Amino acid sequence: MNTERTAAELLVAYERGERDFRYWLLAETDLRDADLRDADFYGADLREARLEGADLSNADLARANLQSADGFQVNLSGANLTRASLRDMDLTSATLRHVDLRSANLSGARLSGANAEGASLPDAFAAGAHLSETRLIEADLRDADLNGADLQGADLTRADLSRANLARADLRGAYLAGANLNEAQLMRTDLEGADLRGADLSDAQLANANLRGTYLEGAILQGVEALGADFYDADMTGADLSGSGWETALPPGAFVIEELLPEPVIATEEPRPNDWASDTLIEWPEERERREEEEEWPLTGGAETQAVIEEWTAGMIRPEAEEEAPEWEEEPPFTAPPPLMRESSELAEESMYGI
Repeated sequence: MNTERTAAELLVAYERGERDFRYWLLAETDLRDADLRDADFYGADLREARLEGADLSNADLARANLQSADGFQVNLSGANLTRASLRDMDLTSATLRHVDLRSANLSGARLSGANAEGASLPDAFAAGAHLSETRLIEADLRDADLNGADLQGADLTRADLSRANLARADLRGAYLAGANLNEAQLMRTDLEGADLRGADLSDAQLANANLRGTYLEGAILQGVEALGADFYDADMTGADLSGSGWETALPPGAFVIEELLPEPVIATEEPRPNDWASDTLIEWPEERERREEEEEWPLTGGAETQAVIEEWTAGMIRPEAEEEAPEWEEEPPFTAPPPLMRESSELAEESMYGI
């Protein structure tokens, strides 16, 4: 098992030509201004180490623990920091050109003013990182998690941020010209005054984002989701809005100065296709259907025509059924009522008086 090493032991070993310092325990060591180029610190423990001004260019620091280390103006150009832990590390004004930070943990790290041009950070976890004024030109940030990160004034020109999580990030005044933000998560992101000219924002999520005063000339905004986004004073001249529902109307809750929008796409009826090489008119489908229907009617003359038409339409047009009168019972023939029955005393009285 490795024991704790001192800075002096490390520097002496390096001067002897040793480069293998894998898994060395160097927590809190003072390595300021040390020359440690091409050294192998794979899995080394450098927590809270003092690395100000040190030269670690092309060093292997994969899976190393640099949590809370002081790397002010450290040179890590070309270094391998895949899966390394740089949590809360101070990398202010550091040189990180073409550094490999794939799947590295940069949460809470401070990289303000650092030069990370061409850096590789796919799948990196940098939530809450401080990257203001950082140079990330053409950096690879695919699928990186930058939730809530401070990228104010950062230079991300032509950077690849496809599918990156930038929700609630601060990108005010950032330079994103030509950047790839395809399917990026930009919910509640502050992009006020950012330069997004020519950027690809297709299928990006911009719900409730702040894009006031942004420059979106020539940007690709196909299929974006921008419910509640604020585009007030944004310049969208020449932006590609096809397939986003913005061709003739803005997304709900968005605000854009109308004069700055591109001309709306108005659907116009295509001219009838004519065969100009000949006098033959190309028939449209609806015209052909009407003509075929008319041709089905019989073409005969006079009374014969009327009879044939009536016969042809007999099965098509059914006359309305007449309401049948209710059946009433016939009254019986009149018959005289039967004679009244008289009492025998009345009959005897009539015979007596000759009535």
